[in-house]
Amino acid sequence: MVGQPTKILSARWLAWVWMPVLAIAALHYLTPPHTHWVHDLARRLFYAPILLAGIFGGARGGLVVALVTPSPA
Repeated sequence: MVGQPTKILSARWLAWVWMPVLAIAALHYLTPPHTHWVHDLARRLFYAPILLAGIFGGARGGLVVALVTPSPA
């Protein structure tokens, strides 16, 4: 992948980056507020797609996904 431009809408990115982002966001936003541990877990799970994007797309890919995902704070 060295020297190739990042294709953030390719099938690999859809399967390994964007689908997990959507699944984790759904888990986070559809969980009842009184289950704090699930919210904490979902917040920490947001780091996995960012790391995968960094692996597949370098710094640019990781930055794009980090800017799109909800803030884990």
